[in-house]
Amino acid sequence: SLEILTKAIFSNLLAEDERIKAFSLRYMLSNVGYAIGPAIGALIVQQNLQLIFVASGFLCFIMLLTIFIFSKILATEINTASI
Repeated sequence: SLEILTKAIFSNLLAEDERIKAFSLRYMLSNVGYAIGPAIGALIVQQNLQLIFVASGFLCFIMLLTIFIFSKILATEINTASI
């Protein structure tokens, strides 16, 4: 799940004192998404039913791209630390 992945990325990339802020921000943004997401989805569906699937695909692509970028950063840090 994405929750496990983001926790692992935060734990590996951030210093211990920065993790608290990062996890708090992540949970806050997640809660905001749960609160306003259905309303935004309803507005999109009113405009065009197919648009909701395009928006969902776009957001999944952005998340995949973000995970890919963080994976590269993490791999670089691991390789640098092991040298």
